[in-house]
Amino acid sequence: MIVSRDDFPLFEMKIDSLVKNQNKVKPEQYEFIINGALDTIDQLQWQTKAMYLKPAEKFNDCLSVACLLTPANTRLVLLHEAASEDRIKTFLNEVYDLYARLAMNPFFSHSEKINITQFNQRVAQHAARLF
Repeated sequence: MIVSRDDFPLFEMKIDSLVKNQNKVKPEQYEFIINGALDTIDQLQWQTKAMYLKPAEKFNDCLSVACLLTPANTRLVLLHEAASEDRIKTFLNEVYDLYARLAMNPFFSHSEKINITQFNQRVAQHAARLF
């Protein structure tokens, strides 16, 4: 999920290989877990200079929330089970690269959802390659 600095969701995608649902958490709860983690992320961003926040929050000891902060305070948030931290960091960096290219477009609005087919396809390709 990509969340703007005003907590507006810009992009959402479910990656089935990240959450295998063996944790008895309903898929409807995923968005609430991520939104709950945004408060923790807001606190953590002032405690570190790093862009990548290692598991920023854990839910029921089985789901973790990782985050990559952009200089514009846009947050790339990923809900996952036990996945490799290196792969998560690589994935978030690649999505950030795609987002940065999109954000440099003068016709891109930072207050609207991203509904671009090529963006969705590229994110899905990176997810399939890494997870």
